Amino acid sequence: MTRVTQMVVICVAATATLATANWAPAMSGNIETAAWDFNNLLDGQGVAVNVPLTSSYDSGNGYLVFDVVSQTFTNGTGDYLYLYQINNTGGSNGQSITRFTASPYLGATSTTPMGYLNANLPGGFLTGDQSPPWGDVDADSGPTIGFNFPVGNPYYGTPDSYIEPGKSSTVLFVESLGQPHLMVGSIINGQVATIPIYGPSSEVDIPEPSTMLLLSLGGLTLLGSRGTRTTKKL
Repeated sequence: MTRVTQMVVICVAATATLATANWAPAMSGNIETAAWDFNNLLDGQGVAVNVPLTSSYDSGNGYLVFDVVSQTFTNGTGDYLYLYQINNTGGSNGQSITRFTASPYLGATSTTPMGYLNANLPGGFLTGDQSPPWGDVDADSGPTIGFNFPVGNPYYGTPDSYIEPGKSSTVLFVESLGQPHLMVGSIINGQVATIPIYGPSSEVDIPEPSTMLLLSLGGLTLLGSRGTRTTKKL
């Protein structure tokens, strides 16, 4: 190989490396989850900020039917605890659920405390059947937090943790400094379905559900009146 050929090969390799670095998707930081007693979180001073919000989804063909219950707690000193529980309510032809995400989860990093509850559950939540082996945070996308319920691997002796129809997740939790508002929660099982859930924000407080309904109706009224308004031509 001549000196000129070597230089060309080196330049091509360097260009390919830079292209890979620029275009490769951001990797998530995995977080091993663990079981916690609710009374040991928020210094044992957790007080509900809002009532449990149940958001339901039905694909219409029985393929994916579920609801997600979410609620926010605080210790009154700026720390918040967000709880989530996934209930797969599909029938015999329904599909299992393998992942739950929420975004944009403001302030979430690879050190964000995540886990699930195994004692002293707040009212409105069930013990559940499946716990996620790990969670993850993609700080470059949202950020987005995720809980995983994968198919097991007999070779390594890991059991299935996916949520079958008729089963529920344990109560998942994420700690945050952000105040609650509505955000997008996603259930993934080969397809993606989104529902509203409580999540953190440093910008907006969330009103009670009855207030949100009134605000929504008011917004629709304003849009309707704006749509019928005519502009006089000068």
